[in-house]
Amino acid sequence: MKNPHVKFEELITIADHLAALINAEDSIIDIERQLKASIDNDSGWRNRANHALASWKGTRRSITARLALLRQREKEANQQSREKHGEFLIEEMKRYIPRVAFMACDHRAKLRMEALKSEAPN
Repeated sequence: MKNPHVKFEELITIADHLAALINAEDSIIDIERQLKASIDNDSGWRNRANHALASWKGTRRSITARLALLRQREKEANQQSREKHGEFLIEEMKRYIPRVAFMACDHRAKLRMEALKSEAPN
């Protein structure tokens, strides 16, 4: 096994979690390979190996769950960033585009949104 312990408190970024996930996968593969190749009937060793395998599989599940949460948070942050950019863009456009032209654009955008809503299956 390359990395016998995962310190979850040290996993901060998505990259940290991905690196830990790779280590967990490598450890699982290594243990499974050793169990498969073993011709020794030492039940104590086999029990310890099976326990380690189960432990690493649990660790992998935990890392995967945490990674999913981080990715969801990143997705939400990106969405908020796009929305904020849109708000800033509208504010700036209001400063430079005549009000009549801006209102016409706003009206057309609303019409497109309504058309999009009517196309969407319920």
